Amino acid sequence: MRKFICGAIFFICQVCAIAASPTPDNFMGALSDDIKLRNLSLLGSHDAGSYGLDPALGVSADESGNFIQKIGNIPLIGKIADYTLIKQWSRAQSDDITTQLHHGVRYFDLRIGITSQEEFRVCHGLYGPLFDDVLSQLSNFLNKYPSEIIFLDFGHLFDQNGAEMTTDQQSLLIDKLQQTLGAKIAPASYGADVTLGQMRRAQNQVIIFWENATTAANFPTLLWDRSTFLCSTWYNVTNWNALQTALNQGIATQPQGQFYVNQAILTPDTKMIVENLFGSLLSIESKTNTKVMRWYEQKAAEGSAGNILMIDNEASAYSQAFQISWNYNASKS
Repeated sequence: MRKFICGAIFFICQVCAIAASPTPDNFMGALSDDIKLRNLSLLGSHDAGSYGLDPALGVSADESGNFIQKIGNIPLIGKIADYTLIKQWSRAQSDDITTQLHHGVRYFDLRIGITSQEEFRVCHGLYGPLFDDVLSQLSNFLNKYPSEIIFLDFGHLFDQNGAEMTTDQQSLLIDKLQQTLGAKIAPASYGADVTLGQMRRAQNQVIIFWENATTAANFPTLLWDRSTFLCSTWYNVTNWNALQTALNQGIATQPQGQFYVNQAILTPDTKMIVENLFGSLLSIESKTNTKVMRWYEQKAAEGSAGNILMIDNEASAYSQAFQISWNYNASKS
């Protein structure tokens, strides 16, 4: 009887320990108030909205003048290319925003374009989900998990012709952000030394980086000027050895007064696409992520994991990434 009671108590303790353990969808509440957000190590999603690219919507304006658009606009060939080439090599994520959030992604790289129908949509080679749908997913998650904090990075905003959105167009986009996320948005006056506690006390859950400095200056309670607060360098490399060198250099030289994104992604070129004609960006990055996670684990063990690790195909690496980042972040609490 005594053994049974002891065993039952042990089982209950194990269950309680598991229940109390942070999970990828709800972990930030377990971290200390005094930690600066830029000192956390978090998972980021490159072209986060590209999971829903739709060939039926046509080639997007962000590819204006590039070879993808030229191929996509050729009758018949272009239509085939839409399905077999453009989508396969433009789709950087397979999971929707909600799933990415549940996987522990807290930084979202969002490229937004305006279609010929005057719709705001995610774009990357092709047009994808409506921006309203992306915002709805973000808002629903944040309402459910009030302890979680996310970063939205708007580094590319395109009009119908591939130029930067006009001031009026950007204002419409900002209205959508304000209407949906409202008081959850943190003001830029917090600065790069903002802490978890500061965000919690104000019930802020969102930091928005904006490419256009003039627009950001006009909306200081909503937007953080990207050039002032964020360092994110595109390495533009096509193989792991070059990427590893760039990642190491990035960690070694990351600025102390800014948020920092280390872009752990490969950039497909014509040679890569031709050699993997029946492959995809997702399959290439799945293999790359195996090496990225080994690198990430080593850097975390050395105490230099960096702020935001941005990857393609987060679905292939999120579980390992969370364990590495959680152990690293918990050590700071």
